Amino acid sequence: MPQQLIYTSASRLLTPGRSGFGTVAKSAAMRDALSLRLEQISYFDHRALPGGRHAVIHAYRLIEIRGARYHVLSRLQDVGLDFTKRTNFIAHHLVFSPEEIPALPLPPDIFREWSGWAASWTQEPRLLTDEAWKSLKDVGSQSHTPAHTWERVTEDAANALGLLDCSAPIEADGIKEEDLLPLLSESLALLEVREPDSDYRTAAWRFTFTTALQDQDQVADFRWRFVHSGSPAYARLAASGRLPVPLAAVHPKSPTDKALKFAREGPQPLRIIREPEDRKIQEGQPLVLRVEIEGVPFPRRIQWFECASDGSMRQPIPNQNSVELPLEKLKQGVHRYRVQVANARGETTTSRVIKVEVNRTSRITGNPGSRPVSEPKDSAIDSALGAAADHARERHLREAKRRDEEAKRTSRNRTIKEICVVLLSLAILVFLALLGVRWRNSSNEFVRKLSEAQSARHVQEAKTIIAQMNTSIKLISLLPFQGRIISAVSNANAFITNEYRLLGDFTNALHELPEGPKREMTNSVELKKKGAAMESAYEKIAPEFKKEWKDKKDVRLNWISNFSESVAKETPPLKADRKTATEIEKHPSTAKPKEK
Repeated sequence: MPQQLIYTSASRLLTPGRSGFGTVAKSAAMRDALSLRLEQISYFDHRALPGGRHAVIHAYRLIEIRGARYHVLSRLQDVGLDFTKRTNFIAHHLVFSPEEIPALPLPPDIFREWSGWAASWTQEPRLLTDEAWKSLKDVGSQSHTPAHTWERVTEDAANALGLLDCSAPIEADGIKEEDLLPLLSESLALLEVREPDSDYRTAAWRFTFTTALQDQDQVADFRWRFVHSGSPAYARLAASGRLPVPLAAVHPKSPTDKALKFAREGPQPLRIIREPEDRKIQEGQPLVLRVEIEGVPFPRRIQWFECASDGSMRQPIPNQNSVELPLEKLKQGVHRYRVQVANARGETTTSRVIKVEVNRTSRITGNPGSRPVSEPKDSAIDSALGAAADHARERHLREAKRRDEEAKRTSRNRTIKEICVVLLSLAILVFLALLGVRWRNSSNEFVRKLSEAQSARHVQEAKTIIAQMNTSIKLISLLPFQGRIISAVSNANAFITNEYRLLGDFTNALHELPEGPKREMTNSVELKKKGAAMESAYEKIAPEFKKEWKDKKDVRLNWISNFSESVAKETPPLKADRKTATEIEKHPSTAKPKEK
């Protein structure tokens, strides 16, 4: 059964007594370890993509917790301001087990068509028990071939095959947000011809992706990474030498003619282009019937049948599932066969009845001059019986001796195995004890460094420590002191989220400051108020964010040192007589109001 979790900022969370960012709804059957992992990937960096308030990030990743694998679809969206008038976002996660994947549509189709995605949350926190998953069956009904979106964006539908081989990050600039998911769906649909022996819908879940890589994302979590220039993630990739490539540079590598035709023209009808001819053979003569088939995608199932005299198919011939049917040792008479082929789309076609007539072969009887062998005498029979008895007695003695030796050898081997098992168990216990001591010391060191980073408000250092901790969280979760680690990670994530929210408040206040003619026309009192709000927000952000903004040398930051003096020098008061006001209205760029 699928599961889901919704994460946002609210005055009341699912955890009693807590408010702010956290889980407001989740499936009642979801385990705590899975909930914690989903909360760790619930973040939204407004700098990761353009689009402002309505921008959406779609991410699909695989996560493992204590040996269990989960397929997670995450939809993250900005939702304006929360109950404290600070920037807010909502993260909605869908979780599937590997057993549920074969019955599901493509991941991009679920993002596009499923009606259950939450774009906001105004309800009370609750556990979800009446989840309606039937709507997932209605997703993914439309065909994705030919690749019309790739043809419109890159001028060649065959480039959709190139994405299947691409491992480099892709620059998302110039790609419309509504085109990203169709591009992914069309590429994944081509797996039907790239991997004809497997179900392409199941194979598509191997390709993880994100439509906007964020600074906090682990690059290795995604096979396909779309990233916008100007975002922190783009700068990080460029600094590491993995510069994103434009979508126009994505081309297929050594594609087959069938794959190119499938991408450009879509499915081709399934048909038998050459059927076997009727044959006449001699009894005992081997024969091979061959059929030629065409169609895109190529048929996944081929089955040969025996037929009755009226041409109706009786039963399938076991293990005959190829284009050839070998026939041997056919009896005299007329034999009838038909072959049936089908593809993954449900298309089926059947050949005509193929007749094979088998005639009797003439045989030469035995030599008439041969004579029957005479009967042995009684003395010879007695001698033969005695020799047979002696031979049987010797064989019995040898068998008894062999069984005794085998029993001794088995007993000796069992004793050796038991000793080895005991020694191995002791070695494993000692190893686990040493490993527990080491991880306990490591966990204490992690918690100490994390606390120091939070005390000093070092956001990047806290993120680095959490990333290091996540690489070993599988082993930590098996140890008895996991509660302290999990609590420290949860608190640190809340700290990082709060720091980025304060940064968002500052950037919003900074952008509220008017520029150019608007600044000249703004009332000085209102300008001072906006400057004070910006200065107040600036004082709340972390020191490293302050340094980052100072390095940008933004002119508007000059207001922080002394915004009152800046207002007095650069912004004239607007208390003027009616004539001056009229001049300003007609010629705002040249008219000057009277000074007090």
